[in-house]
Amino acid sequence: MEFLCESQEIIDINTTYQEILNENDLTKTLIKTDKDEMVAKLIASDSQSKVNKLMRPKGIIITDTANHIMYPIRHPQIDTSKFDLPDVYRHFQEFTGTKMDFLPWHFTVDFIKSRYYIFNTRPIDMKFPLTTKQWEDHIQKQDFKLNKYTHKFFERKPFEIEHAIHVAIIGDSSRDIYVKKLYELIGRNCIGPILRYFKLPTKMWQKVYALNMGKKFSSTSMDSYLTR
Repeated sequence: MEFLCESQEIIDINTTYQEILNENDLTKTLIKTDKDEMVAKLIASDSQSKVNKLMRPKGIIITDTANHIMYPIRHPQIDTSKFDLPDVYRHFQEFTGTKMDFLPWHFTVDFIKSRYYIFNTRPIDMKFPLTTKQWEDHIQKQDFKLNKYTHKFFERKPFEIEHAIHVAIIGDSSRDIYVKKLYELIGRNCIGPILRYFKLPTKMWQKVYALNMGKKFSSTSMDSYLTR
C-alpha cells in the first residue's frame, strides 16, 4: 500500500522472509507437536481468500512477543543485538504446531547490533488470524489477568482485533529498556503513516492500543511521535 512508501525504514515482506529463511531454513523442518486442544484452537489460516482480506484497518494494536495474550513467544525475553526474528518465527510455528506462511503481526520490531529495524512480517491486506471473540474466550478460559489498559480495550471494544494492524516488539516489555529512537521509529515510520492514510485519530487510546504491555513501555513517549 502507498503509505509504506512514506518510509524507507521498513523492510519489505519479501526481503524479510528471505532473511528469515537464510538465517534459519524452516522449509525442511518438520514441526512436531501434541494435539493439545487449546493450541489447536490458536491455529489459523493464512489463506488468500476474500474472508481473510483486510480492506480498511480500523485501528492499531501494539504488543510485545513475550507477553502476547494469544501467541506468547518467551524467547528472547530481552531483545539482543543479534537478528532474533528467525528465532521468533521458529518458536511461533512450534507454538501453533503448524507451518503458517507469515507471522501474525503485520510489523515486527527487532534490535540488531546498534539500531532498531521494522520488518513487514504479514501482508498489510491480510487480517490478524484470530478474532476478538477468540481472544475473549482464551482470556476467560485461562483466567488471564489483564492490565488496566488491556481490560479497557475489551470493555470498550473500539474495533475488532482482526481488523487492526498489529505491531509486535521482540522481547518482554516488563524487562527490556526502550530508548527514544524506538518510539520515534515506530511512531513516525510505521504507525503514523497508517493513521494518516486511513484518516484515523493520531492519539493513543483512541484507535491505537498497547495490549498487555509491561511497565517499561511508555505510551506517553509513543503518543508524542504519532502526529509528527
